Amino acid sequence: MFPQADTLGTVIAAVEFYADEATNAAEVSELLDFDPRQGTYYTSAAEWLQLVERRDGRIRLAERGATFVRTARSERFRILFQAIAATPVFREAIAARLAGRELTEDEIADRIRQKGCARGTTPARRAKTVVAWLNWLWREHKNLCDEAGAG
Repeated sequence: MFPQADTLGTVIAAVEFYADEATNAAEVSELLDFDPRQGTYYTSAAEWLQLVERRDGRIRLAERGATFVRTARSERFRILFQAIAATPVFREAIAARLAGRELTEDEIADRIRQKGCARGTTPARRAKTVVAWLNWLWREHKNLCDEAGAG
């Protein structure tokens, strides 16, 4: 399943809720003051990134998630970047961006479709997630670089 959770910061918040008190998507929805469906999307994205996992009918931090929540911001970025870049569609979009050419949403949707990650109109919606996550990663990387230069 390809993630449908456009705000990577909210995926991070969901992981933090699972670290503290939440045990299911309904609780995350309530804590985020979201529609229950959105809590499911953000939980599924965290699961897709292998930050949380389902065990014994509950959602808990996975090993990667446990490391994630106890590390500094720069290490969190590294963990997220590696998890995201481990998938072909994201990896191809990252490589294109690093080469100075951003893929369009249509190109990303085509790659999602070609890889069999989704069908119908779904790839176009998932492409929005790819673009949003890549934009977040680039902003966060720039912020981390700026902070390192200021220190």
